[in-house]
Amino acid sequence: MFKELSSRGTPVHPHPIYIKGVGDLLSRRALGEEERKLLTDWFELVPDIQSSTSAPTSLEFLLDDLRHHVKADSALAVSIGRVLARKGYKTLVECEVLPLVKSSFGSDVFSTLLQETSQLYVARSASNRSEVFEDTSEDYNSLMATSPPSPPSVLELVEMSLPHTLPSPDPSNQSVFEELDDDYVAPTSTPQHFPHQSPAAKLEQLVKELKYDDALQLLSELVQLDAPISFSHVYEFAVLDALKRPFSADYTPDVQLKLFTSWLSLIPFEHEHQPQSRLHVIQRTIMLAPVTNLPLIMRYCTILSAKGYVNLVGRQEIAVVMRFAPTDEINKFIQKLESANTAYWERFRPKSAAVSSTDFKSRVRSLSIRYMAYSGRVEEAIGFIPERGSKIRLDGYTLAKLFRTIRDINNPSFAQYLPRVEKLLRASSPDHEENLRQLCSKGEEAALAAELQLLPTTARVTLSQTLRHLKRVLRTGQDVPHPFVIADFLERYLATGRTRAPNLLLNLCLNSSYHSTSIFLYAEMLYYQRMGLHTLIIKTFVDHFYISGVPRDDVLQLCAEAEHRSDSPDDDSNNDNYNTRMCNFSPSQLPRGKAWPQKYHCNIVWHALVALTPSLAKLPVLYYKLLDIAEGSKTNSGTAIAPLTPPPSSTQPIDSAAFTPFMRQMMWISGPDRGYGIIRDIFQAGLQPTVYHYTEVAGYCARMGLVGPAMELLHYLEQSSPAEPQTEPQTIANNQTPTETVVPEPDLVFYISLMRGFILSQSSEAFQKVHKRLIEIQQYLPKQKFPKDQKEMLDYVYADFRIMSRKLGYDYKTERRSGYRTFMDVRDLSITRFFP
Repeated sequence: MFKELSSRGTPVHPHPIYIKGVGDLLSRRALGEEERKLLTDWFELVPDIQSSTSAPTSLEFLLDDLRHHVKADSALAVSIGRVLARKGYKTLVECEVLPLVKSSFGSDVFSTLLQETSQLYVARSASNRSEVFEDTSEDYNSLMATSPPSPPSVLELVEMSLPHTLPSPDPSNQSVFEELDDDYVAPTSTPQHFPHQSPAAKLEQLVKELKYDDALQLLSELVQLDAPISFSHVYEFAVLDALKRPFSADYTPDVQLKLFTSWLSLIPFEHEHQPQSRLHVIQRTIMLAPVTNLPLIMRYCTILSAKGYVNLVGRQEIAVVMRFAPTDEINKFIQKLESANTAYWERFRPKSAAVSSTDFKSRVRSLSIRYMAYSGRVEEAIGFIPERGSKIRLDGYTLAKLFRTIRDINNPSFAQYLPRVEKLLRASSPDHEENLRQLCSKGEEAALAAELQLLPTTARVTLSQTLRHLKRVLRTGQDVPHPFVIADFLERYLATGRTRAPNLLLNLCLNSSYHSTSIFLYAEMLYYQRMGLHTLIIKTFVDHFYISGVPRDDVLQLCAEAEHRSDSPDDDSNNDNYNTRMCNFSPSQLPRGKAWPQKYHCNIVWHALVALTPSLAKLPVLYYKLLDIAEGSKTNSGTAIAPLTPPPSSTQPIDSAAFTPFMRQMMWISGPDRGYGIIRDIFQAGLQPTVYHYTEVAGYCARMGLVGPAMELLHYLEQSSPAEPQTEPQTIANNQTPTETVVPEPDLVFYISLMRGFILSQSSEAFQKVHKRLIEIQQYLPKQKFPKDQKEMLDYVYADFRIMSRKLGYDYKTERRSGYRTFMDVRDLSITRFFP
């Protein structure tokens, strides 16, 4: 329409609505020749700065896209600068267009545009000062001389009738004044009460309105007055503005660092963290900037460490600092980083401060030494090795890398460090925590789907053979393999880059039977759990199942946040790999509609909810919701529609596997008593704890050096199994019937976890007690052969114990020949005070 009117010569008057046309063109990432000309025409239709009060504010929201196109095209920059100058947008031209032209196209184009805009300013001012009336000419003078005089005005007649001076008033005569009547009574006015806004709230409002300069002025005044300022994620937008603002004579890197520090210090602590935080955007903006700002990176890491965001201080930031920063700055940086994190733990988590701060120091030191070794900074790396007796542990990979670096450099001055590093490498116990964690994870996966009466058969050799087998059994619904087989196939198949098989298998299941569909969907969710894509577990559950057995409001909120991230073009976390399922889903693909979830579906959703909980402080709220569902109580909902609950005749929607992730997280907050309490809650809900729950509690006690509780728990399991089930009264939902309490048998993973924990806490005597019990209790363990990975892990544990015993001056072989005479008798210890 605009092109047609222009071709006809029809005048189009400026209006603020045409700013939308400007915004539509600027939102495109690339503009052609015709589109650039059209953009200039749209700017011509923007009102003058004096004609509209909304136009300047609307143009401020287009600055990011405007900067993008101005940097890419000098002709477009000059053209837009002329139009804006002619319309009176002097601040916009001088603060945005001219600095970008100078930094992008050099001084020639900048000087030309500066001269033209100055002339346009002068011309506009001259036009505004033009007089309305014409100058007096000879024609006017001659005409006035011959015309008759004009009659006197009313004001002149009044002045002629009045005397030059008024007479003095007579004080005795009050008639000159009127009688005092009701007309002179002053009306009573009701004062208006305006809502009071605190300075801190005003500061947050200014940031929301993108008035960063005014907000900075108010912030400096509040800091000088030492006024309280509440923390908020809103200030992250001011942090991003400080990072994206171009440098100038007034805005130097030092000013940027000061401004960045002021705003980033106002974000909430980690335990007050909100899901809508943009800290990941700030991290990407800093690390992906064309010019790497080391002081800014170090300040960013220090503030986040002081706020408790230890997971955001990662390898990328530390690697850059260790490679490029001077030595003295590195030393100060590491000291500040560790002290800031220690202060956070001591202030908000005093019970776990010692363990958590030591873990953080171990991680930071390991990463620092490793990347110093990659950079060839051997002397600095040696200086960061912890002193003897320190609880800081370096991982074996870091020490091996440092040893290889010193050896490969072949510098005589570095050869003196080889014996020390080699001794540390040999003396350090191999880091098998990850292997033990994988063993426990395999056990947890098996417990999640314990109700499935399927054998985890081995997959076929090749992908094509496995795919043909899955297509055949899923289509018929008979001899359906275990979800582990399908999940292993999906992991191997998707690693090749191909994506067609998951859609094919899902469509076969949807048209086959509910049993096949249920097994395949659980395998898909299991794959997401292995990959750490917990949001996709929630999305898969909502797409195919009725929301039952899980907290409906939490699940729907997480789905809404995921959809918002995928629809937001400005969100840097928008990644198809993290927001899109492997199977293309549409509600029309469900021929039978949604299905009721099984226990194993609900269990894995609870694991995902725990992983997606933003802070440990919010975990108890989620746990109480789990208790309500396990006990059959109705949970409160934020909507008018009541949540779905299983029918009274149905079994419980979850089992004890849903409690496992809560134990690991909540024991770090409240200690082992919380783990005992969770097991007691499982009993009270009418469920049976598995050996994995006892493994979590026993392993935690062993790592903390709590020998007594750990051995009591071991004694409880050994004495209670494989005895007959114990009958104890339990209150279950609406049924007051006794239930059988079956204590599980301790498996090899349980003993490995105990022994590994005692090694970490350097409890050598407790380790030998567990070893003796393992030898004596062999007849109670499962008769089948142990898996190969478990036996290898047990060998690693014994090797670590021999290394630890030598470090402590403890002769392992002598004690072994002594027949363990020094063992303490623990048969009389009781654990019934912890469990029903």
